Amino acid sequence: MPTKNRLLYGALLIPAVLGPVFFLAGILSRGLAIYYAENGRLVVTCLLLSLSATAAAYVAVRPGNATARIVAGAALLINLGSLAYSARLWSIDMERAFAEVEMAPIQVGRVGILISPVDHSPEAVHEARAIERRLNSIIDQLDLSDYFIVRHAYPVYSSEQAERLAHRMRAHIIIWKTERPQRWDSQVIDMTYHVTVLGANETELDLQPLRLMLLMGTSDTFTLHTTRLQEEDTLSPLALQVVAPVASAFGCLSLDRPMQAATLYDGVLQIEGLSAEQRAAVHAYYGTALLYLERPDLAMEQFELSNELQPNAMAWTGIGNASLAGRDHPSAREAYTRAIAVDPYNPMPYCGLGILLLRESRVSQALTMYRQAIALQPSSSVPYALVGMAQELSGDIDAAREAYHMSASFAGPMAGLYTASVERADEILRNPPTPVPTATPRPRPTPTPVATVAIYRVERGDTLAKIAQDMGVTIQALIDANELDPDGFLQVGQTLLIPKMN
Repeated sequence: MPTKNRLLYGALLIPAVLGPVFFLAGILSRGLAIYYAENGRLVVTCLLLSLSATAAAYVAVRPGNATARIVAGAALLINLGSLAYSARLWSIDMERAFAEVEMAPIQVGRVGILISPVDHSPEAVHEARAIERRLNSIIDQLDLSDYFIVRHAYPVYSSEQAERLAHRMRAHIIIWKTERPQRWDSQVIDMTYHVTVLGANETELDLQPLRLMLLMGTSDTFTLHTTRLQEEDTLSPLALQVVAPVASAFGCLSLDRPMQAATLYDGVLQIEGLSAEQRAAVHAYYGTALLYLERPDLAMEQFELSNELQPNAMAWTGIGNASLAGRDHPSAREAYTRAIAVDPYNPMPYCGLGILLLRESRVSQALTMYRQAIALQPSSSVPYALVGMAQELSGDIDAAREAYHMSASFAGPMAGLYTASVERADEILRNPPTPVPTATPRPRPTPTPVATVAIYRVERGDTLAKIAQDMGVTIQALIDANELDPDGFLQVGQTLLIPKMN
């Protein structure tokens, strides 16, 4: 072969081989982000691939060096094969995208996880795909791929938007992200990843108070803060390690598989780089999973570790739930009270106190606690179910059925709670329960949140005037906060909300 032809073949072989190599490397490393790039970049990529294929075809069909022709033919096949492979992936991606655009709800029996990118940029799409791959990898390892559906959604910018979108899609969990430049250094971007859980329940559920408290404890948002430089990749390696396992663990709880959930939470706690606040939250989730496993002793350890890192209402409520599981009611009452002291606007400990009051047949006081929880979080379904149970004890079947129907209406993706609430509403209509002796409650207006600073237990010799003076509030404020009868009597052991005075 003349030297001129050898140089030409060599010059053509270089782009013929490098074209498909770089294209495949890009597909494997960044997925289909290239198809969502700017039009100019996409056109340039297609032209370069076309030139690479043309060079390979020219060398392959021209007579000359057999080795060069074989290499060129292989490069041409790889070029065409990589295009066919990426086109197939893109077709699957488009089918899924059309399903996401249609916003079809996730079917009953499957745990839905939504991934909401920070915006519509190719980088954000690539990041969402990376989180999806990590999620699917964990789900496959747990052999639960038949029970999960992972979908992409449009960007959301607040917890309210995230919850509305998840409700609309009937998803149990939504992963979303916000980011903004730091005020004091615009080159540094603050990134916040959120895992919002509407409630970890997809399987059959008994309307048992402790079980409802555990379910309420899974309705939370885990938040991970991290930073990056303006020019760095948007995907945080720490977020990839943490966000997917946390979301998968809540999914396992939804399927009533607490052992897998506990294992995932334990794995997250081994990761370096988490803040004290984040570790405290994961310890509390871990404790909840152990309570599902009926191990209150081990759960107590996790809740105490959570409080050591950062005192929080979820951990104190968890300690109350563990004490409730062990029938240690005084310790449970103290823990729920401590939770309210840490965060008076958290509805869970009020429900816990209501459960304890109901076990003492103090139906009216229990209802006051449940209504406080509803006022603090009107869209939460568990307090309504607890109200229904209390109304059953008082013999008010109509009020109980209404409460159960409200619980079902707010259950969202929690199929087990929805079914249990609806079935219980029908059951008590067919077989009304026998009421327990209790004071007739006065008609009450629609509840509003009460800014609470403490919980007080009535002692022998207490009067409204004495309690008001000791706690620095007015008598009328005590009456309004606890819906008391001004002409009634206080009972020893009665629980009172101490309102915050302006």
